[in-house]
Amino acid sequence: MLAAALKTFVILAVIGGAPFCALAQAPSADEPGQTYITPFVESDIYRLQIYGDVFAEGMMPGLIEGMAADQRLQIQRKIKPVGPLVKPEFDEEFKAEETAREVVHVGVVMLGHGDRNHFRVPGGKRIQLGTDEWRAEYGRRVDRVIRALKRRNTAVYWVGLPILRRPEANDDAVIINEVVRERAFLNGVKFVDIYTGFADAEGNYDRYGPDISGKPQLLREADGILFTSIGNRKLANFVEREIKRDLAAARSARVIPLAGSDAEQQRVNPTKSAAA
Repeated sequence: MLAAALKTFVILAVIGGAPFCALAQAPSADEPGQTYITPFVESDIYRLQIYGDVFAEGMMPGLIEGMAADQRLQIQRKIKPVGPLVKPEFDEEFKAEETAREVVHVGVVMLGHGDRNHFRVPGGKRIQLGTDEWRAEYGRRVDRVIRALKRRNTAVYWVGLPILRRPEANDDAVIINEVVRERAFLNGVKFVDIYTGFADAEGNYDRYGPDISGKPQLLREADGILFTSIGNRKLANFVEREIKRDLAAARSARVIPLAGSDAEQQRVNPTKSAAA
């Protein structure tokens, strides 16, 4: 019965085209006293930084547009390049980010354009994509990115790869998503799954699809990988929904009622009494 229920859930997710966001082991906004994004920030301004590759570059304008009304959110206008994770120089290049000190309250990560490849490790050994050894090494590098951000108390949102046109390329994207989803869960950060959000009703690749208003539009570029500007706006919408909800929870957590009766609170601080 459980297997049948899970199968039904997957079918409904594909048909509905709604993405699934894995909440991992991160604190839920529904749990009393806990928020995913820190509620206490200087001047009540939240700094958001986007990390990644060409996918992140494309998503940035859409996220800026979608969050423009929030004057307390400061989105950096330049991404921090990260990846490809499979390149031999990754470990050395990423050291700079691990020692960075700038405050980042919200970190959005999207990469993988150049990661559908084998690893070449010292000694000339090649680790073939999809093998257990490849998954372990890719997961280790995902861990490094996540932990470098969490070290600064950054709320991390890792955006998965979309469905791709060529079957062999899509198989690789599915593997990458599987690894990242697992590492996000184990590291207690949020994985934003956009895969089904860009598939058709049968779960197949389609260059066209509904935009954020529901109108059919061209969402994908001719290469079968990247997004058009309209597609990037839809991509960003999946992320902004998660961030907006968590920001609302964080701001609500700032309102902490004082202890004592209403009369006592009025004497101590009339403007912040529980009655107010």
